[in-house]
Amino acid sequence: MRVLCLGGSYTGKAMARRLVGECEVVFLSRESFALRNAGFKVVTPEGLQEFANRSSINLVLDSVPPVYNANGRLAHPYADATKMVQRKWPEVPVVHLSTTSVYPAE
Repeated sequence: MRVLCLGGSYTGKAMARRLVGECEVVFLSRESFALRNAGFKVVTPEGLQEFANRSSINLVLDSVPPVYNANGRLAHPYADATKMVQRKWPEVPVVHLSTTSVYPAE
């Protein structure tokens, strides 16, 4: 089983540490340096399509808070990536972990 964790939040990393022995965990993150230094596999948003062409994903774990876009509206930073995964694998569940992620990032 392969889990795609969106972002590199504290909650996402804590969940990933619990899953490491049970499945393969890959993070989708714009800032991969700290995640790689912590020993995690990372794919960037720009590399997600290539990754998806050679791999499968069984679960998306999302703990990323919404942010205000250029129009001042709340938006999900990884919405395009999530849609791409759902188009390629419509049966893959997307689990949103709501800790502080229910509040928009400033």
